[in-house]
Amino acid sequence: MEGAVNVVMGNAPEIEDTLLASPQVSLELGGNAPCINFDDADIDIAVKGTVETIKRIAEYITQLKKSWQMTW
Repeated sequence: MEGAVNVVMGNAPEIEDTLLASPQVSLELGGNAPCINFDDADIDIAVKGTVETIKRIAEYITQLKKSWQMTW
């Protein structure tokens, strides 16, 4: 894989056309519960979903830590 794009700003239709013309397009969304919201998104629902995802991730990590402590 060559290169990386972290943030792309500008004319969305032009950016979309350029990215989709590429033979391989992928998104690497690192961080704490990353999400993409479009103009027509219901922000209240998006925020609720993101918060719930963060809680689930935290619960999962807590369980992993507990299981690691048992094995060490």
